Amino acid sequence: MVALPWSEYPTLSFAEGRQAFNPLPQYLGGDVISSFDPRFDPGEPRQEQVDPRALVVDELVGRACGGTSIGDDLAGARRCVVLAHEEAWRDYGALRTDPGLRRALDLPDLELYEVVGWSGRATAPDGAARSLERPAPFVLRTDGGAGTVLHVAGAPGWRRGWSAVRVTDDGQLLAPGGGGVIWFSPAPVLVTVHVLVVAGGIVALRSRRRRFGRFLAPRWSRD
Repeated sequence: MVALPWSEYPTLSFAEGRQAFNPLPQYLGGDVISSFDPRFDPGEPRQEQVDPRALVVDELVGRACGGTSIGDDLAGARRCVVLAHEEAWRDYGALRTDPGLRRALDLPDLELYEVVGWSGRATAPDGAARSLERPAPFVLRTDGGAGTVLHVAGAPGWRRGWSAVRVTDDGQLLAPGGGGVIWFSPAPVLVTVHVLVVAGGIVALRSRRRRFGRFLAPRWSRD
């Protein structure tokens, strides 16, 4: 889903009007696209986190604030739009009349819009919905064949078997042909490094405990 207002450090009412890091991605959980642009240079968006989809949404948000409908452009890739009633939220008034959006919740402090044209977690070249599961953070499973767009953040390193998975222009994954799961190739190295670091920490902790025990042993014997 897309989290609005589109600001990394919005002014928040529950923070007594102070600027704070946008809590919506952590609060909502799941796959949330939000702004991670610190706005050091307002003329050029720079996302601190690596999610190429955010740059596309950044352009759509600008159009929405200008009164243009964006629901059709969100179709297929985004399921919902969440608008928290914080910093400049009234700038997004065009969402209420957008034919590509359906307002599902209208609360005093939040609005939730469903994207009418959302087709599912993955879309085949003919527009049909395909399944997409994520049994592990670095593993994807889909019944879609070649050309199926997976609506997740794209990055180099994803493979289906040994075939590289391309990243679309709007920052999603484009499945190649063949079967089998789609996996993130750097993951085995990262997991191995993580295991070695944990094992090294356990060894160091045990060694430290033994040294500490030898230091106290004479005192215990005198007592």
